[in-house]
Amino acid sequence: IPHAFANLSSTPARMFFQAAPAGHEDYFEELAALLRESNGKPDTRAVTELRFRHDIHQLTRLVPGGPVKEAK
Repeated sequence: IPHAFANLSSTPARMFFQAAPAGHEDYFEELAALLRESNGKPDTRAVTELRFRHDIHQLTRLVPGGPVKEAK
């Protein structure tokens, strides 16, 4: 089901996410590692490759106002 989440404020936010069946959490763990390694600004190509591996299709902008980058 297409959906999106965003924090449009300048205040850091946390989100609780639950998914079933198990396995989708691996995507978030890998994404968190990319964010940590890049001080919150990961390489767009690395994020695109991560999404492709986990069969996630980006429908919204990675950064509000930025370009939509989808894995082909």
